[in-house]
Order: sequence, then C-alpha cells, then structure tokens
Amino acid sequence: MALLLLAVPPTRRPEAAPPRGASLASVLGPARGKPQSIGETGKGLVTGLRVFANGGSVKRGENPGPAPVLYTWHVSLSIGSSVTIRGKPAISFSKNPEMQVDFHTGTDENSDVAFHFQVYFGISVKINNRQNGSWNCDVASSGMPFVDGQPFELHISVLQNEYQVTVNGQKYYSLAHRLPPQSVKFVQVWRDVSLSSVCVC
Repeated sequence: MALLLLAVPPTRRPEAAPPRGASLASVLGPARGKPQSIGETGKGLVTGLRVFANGGSVKRGENPGPAPVLYTWHVSLSIGSSVTIRGKPAISFSKNPEMQVDFHTGTDENSDVAFHFQVYFGISVKINNRQNGSWNCDVASSGMPFVDGQPFELHISVLQNEYQVTVNGQKYYSLAHRLPPQSVKFVQVWRDVSLSSVCVC
C-alpha cells in the first residue's frame, strides 16, 4: 500500500496547554487546524513516523522539541475492529504532556466524536464523546499505566457494547457506545506523543 505523508505547516507551540477536547483549529488556527492525511482510506499500518505540528515528519532519533502530534487516518470501523497505537511521551511528565485520541464521525475535526480518549500523563485519563456538538459526561480514571519516558502500546477494541482500552496488554478503561462505531470516519491522534506505529485492523 502506498503511503502519503502531508507535512503540517510550521507553528509555534501554545504558551499554555489547550483545554480537553480542544480542536486543532482552535490551537493552530483555522488554516492550520485541518486534518492532514497519512495513507489511504481504510485499514492499514503506518510505522516509523513522528508527525509534528511544527515541521512535518521527523526521523526517529531526532529531537525537534515538544509539539502536538497530528496524525489522521480515514477508517471504516465495525464490531471487532481495533486501533493499536505504539509510541512514547515526547516530553517529561514534569512538563505536563498530554495525548488525545479522537474517533470522528464526520469528515473534519469539528464533527461529532464517538470516542474521545485523553491522557494527562502522570495524572489521570478521561474518556468521553461529543454528540450534536456537545460533550457528554467524562468517564475519569486515576489509573496511570503510562510511564515517564517509556514506550507504550495502546490498544482500543470495538466490542459489541463498548470500547475497551488496554495499555501494554492490561485492560484499564472502557466506554459504552454512545454513537454507533460504524459512524466513525477517521481517527486522529495528537498532542505530546512520539508515534512509532498506528494500526487500524
């Protein structure tokens, strides 16, 4: 499968971390906040990429400095599908890094979100969804399987009644379906993480 990488225009990191659930457009500005695609529509695997909002792709081993990640993969999910994200926090927990994973139901990042997973590294995890433009109640957990500076494998399974989330092989979180998983059009991963691979299976 041919992979296409579209670089994101350079931008400065915000002085303060954007609020939970903030869109890329609100952080980077309307012209820069549009999702950039990697790969083709459907299922597949992207490996060895670090995609930063301040300079496109960066080879592993290079250090471009902390910046939100922008990764977008157009998908078609169903019961039995899964999304596996491998990476590591891009900066020390002392600098309050975050990771955000969104399953969007539309074709742009302002659409409803069937599954929203936000990690405040070293502090907590919040799971939610956005329906008709409004966020529902958070499902929050203080369980923190992510380790400062260490790689992780985040696996999100689409089950009959819920999303089930495992980290490094251990089940930690779940969220009952509030919107049909079949409505998901693309997966977006961003904020302070360095990705080694993302697999939609």
